[in-house]
This record gives sequence, C-alpha cells and structure tokens, in this order.
Amino acid sequence: MEDAKELRRMIEKELKEEGIYLNKYYAIIIADGDNMGKWIGGEFLENQDDLMQFHQMLTGILGDYAKDVREIICKPKGVTVYSGGDDIFAFANRHSLFEILREIREKFPHFHDQGFDTCGHKSTLSAGVCIAHYKTPLPEAIKWARKMESLAKDVKEESGSESKEKDAVAIAVMKRSGNITTSVHKWQYNGEYTLKILDQIITMIRTKEFSFNFIRALMQEFEDILDEQSDINGEEFGELFKTECRRLIARSCKLVKEPEENDEAFKKRKQGKIQEMTNHVEHLISVSKNYGVFTSLLDLCMFMSKEEK
Repeated sequence: MEDAKELRRMIEKELKEEGIYLNKYYAIIIADGDNMGKWIGGEFLENQDDLMQFHQMLTGILGDYAKDVREIICKPKGVTVYSGGDDIFAFANRHSLFEILREIREKFPHFHDQGFDTCGHKSTLSAGVCIAHYKTPLPEAIKWARKMESLAKDVKEESGSESKEKDAVAIAVMKRSGNITTSVHKWQYNGEYTLKILDQIITMIRTKEFSFNFIRALMQEFEDILDEQSDINGEEFGELFKTECRRLIARSCKLVKEPEENDEAFKKRKQGKIQEMTNHVEHLISVSKNYGVFTSLLDLCMFMSKEEK
C-alpha cells in the first residue's frame, strides 16, 4: 500500500512539473427508465393483445441501448459498472459528465415510436448524479447519487392543463469543504438541452472569454432581495433581474484585442460574445421556476469551470 502511495506521489509531482493536474473530482451516474413497471405491464398499451409483441420489442431495443451506454461511457470519459436494459450505474470524468448525460438521454429508446398505440405516453429516462472529491467515502457518494435519482423522479412540470412527470436529471456536488449543493431540472426545455447550455457557459469561462465573477456578483447583489422561492420571471423582478445580468456579464468579459484586429472588428467580436453569454444565462432564467433553481445552476457552472490545482 505504501509503495502505491509513493508511486502516486511521484506521478503527481512529475505531472505538476508539466502543468498537468489529476482531477480530484469524479462523478457517479445512476439512471433508469421512467415508469418501467407500467411499460412492462402494458398499462400504456391501447390494445392488450399486442403485449407479447410489445415485450419482444422492449427486450430488443433495451438490449441495444445497454450496448450503446457501454460505448458512450468508456475510457477516458468514464467507466460503465452496470448497464442492463434501462438501468445504468457508471463513473464519469468530471469534464465529460455533461456530454455523457446528454448522450445517454438522447439514445434512450422510444417505446412509443415502434408501431404500437401507447395512448400518447412517451418513454423517458431520469438520472441522479453525485460529483464527489476522491477522498469522499464511496458509499456516501453513491448514497447521494441515489438520492438525486429519487429527486429527479419527483420532478413535475406543469404545461397548461398537462402535467409532465420525471424525465429529469438531478446533480449533487459534494465539495471538499463539506458543502453540498444540488440542482434539479428537466433534460430539455423548448427542445433544447439545459446541460448543453451549461456546457457552453462553462467553456466560455474555462477559455478565459469570461470571468465567473459575474455569477458571484449576481448572487451577492440579490441575496438580500430575493429568497429561493422568488419568481425571477415574474413582473415584480423579471426585467430588473435580466437587466442586471446583462450588465454584470458585459463587465466580466475578458476578451482581448488580437494583434491583427482593428478596433471596430474587436468591438463587434466582443459584443457578439457578450450577447452569446447573455442568451445562455437568459435561457437558464427562463427555465428556472424560482431564484433557487437559477442560482443552483449557476453555482454548478462555477464549480465545473474551475481548473484543478
């Protein structure tokens, strides 16, 4: 054991000298299909005489999905521990996490699009994720991943007279400090993956186009005005909140003028980047039912954008 620890220290030292840092955080993913008992029991089928054929179809496409998952979650992005039908248990590289999550949701099979009348029901997937420091006891991290999966299963979205349940992802971040933050949201809003928006914000911060100081400043400015349940899309705070977001985003832009770039070209490029970041943040505002959901998403962006040291 001591020899292994010494070898690790030597490897870390040599990597550090090269400016390479081992990732101290990893992610656990636990996911499964929503309402699988009802699908298998044929509760969503209009014609119960189709049940045997429906089961044969389920067996085939879930088997294919299990293979897809093992191809999606593989080194260096992660490791699939178990992928059986609709159930997934896996470890993921922190920086590949959002890409993996999007892919396993996109690949989840459409039971409702296989030639059977499913009375308008659609097959969906929910996932729980725990991002943990490598020194965090593994059972504790797994417990939080399962807890997040349960929270994702509890999500409901009201759309007019229709209630859409589940089909969500919940993420817990267990920081080395002991602080735990969580975020829960539907996979998609208006046909766009929220995780893709988060990834784009993180990339713009990691590439030094923006500082994440605008996130801190926003939270500090509104912490005494809004509580977690405050509606940031409503008439009372909505326009004020968005206006202040735009101002802080513009201030946090870190773009520098290129040697061959004239003033006008630089100004145009900078304005374009500011507008791009503004659009991303306003998307998060629009999908957040309250201030607490919005700040949890921004906190996740801030954590994921930090470099390992």
